[in-house]
Amino acid sequence: MTDVALVSREEVEAFCKLKEDERKWEPHFEPVLMHTAQCAELLFPWQLTRELIKARIIEVVTRLNTDAESRGAAPDKAVVNAQLRVLGRHFDALTSAPFTTQRLCEIAMVPQQADLLKYLRAVEKVVCVSTTSLPPAPVVGEAAAQAAEEDEPMMLDSQTPTPTPTSVNAGIPPPPVLVMPVPAAVTAASEAVAAGIATSMPPRSATLEVTDATDAV
Repeated sequence: MTDVALVSREEVEAFCKLKEDERKWEPHFEPVLMHTAQCAELLFPWQLTRELIKARIIEVVTRLNTDAESRGAAPDKAVVNAQLRVLGRHFDALTSAPFTTQRLCEIAMVPQQADLLKYLRAVEKVVCVSTTSLPPAPVVGEAAAQAAEEDEPMMLDSQTPTPTPTSVNAGIPPPPVLVMPVPAAVTAASEAVAAGIATSMPPRSATLEVTDATDAV
């Protein structure tokens, strides 16, 4: 494996500036992601590290798909490409290092799933974070310098343009609100009980205080 000190920022920047369909993962970059996976430290700015992670994931997906094809068990390519486009949008929405950066590098460098679709689901669980407000992974070395200007959004399927959301939740529709209808008989009975309670209880002067609960993500 290449010594991490031998990987220069210029090399990483040149790789990330390539169009996505022109990128080919180089083992030369492996120490960069392995260092983050093991030490939770960024060697380069997040914008560069993110592109390396995406390129490595594409390399893993390609290898798993080739293995599946050799067994005659390859998943539908349209399904795989659709999932990859979703992952690409989530990655591009992360404009700063998420608190799952170390785990992302682990999944990219040491995949535990031999099944392609299971691997994609594992990546999705980690990348689909709703916030980057928690402390990011510490940066060392050249990562302390100003982050490189963002390149084009990752095109996991080069035939279909992918929009770039401006935030993690941008472009993701909220889940539908399900409302269960209440039977008329139950409603009438509840109103009758409430009316009986209201007439039987003496008035109170105490004021109820409502305390908002804040959910921690």
